Amino acid sequence: MKYTFVIVDDHPLFRGALKLALTSKTNDVEIVEIGDLESAKAYIQRSSDIDLVLLTCSRQISPFSTGIFQ
Repeated sequence: MKYTFVIVDDHPLFRGALKLALTSKTNDVEIVEIGDLESAKAYIQRSSDIDLVLLTCSRQISPFSTGIFQ
């Protein structure tokens, strides 16, 4: 079974490092990297096979009032 994880962070190096950590032990993971909240919301709305979303706590990406609770 293949799992789909979405990494939402505005720093490409952090997304890349997290992707490497998540895929280093298995090939059963597909990683989608997204750099901003609006793109992440659009991707999540049109995708039905997401198993996990890893969302940064950076205020630039997801202030609690507008990011997580939408």
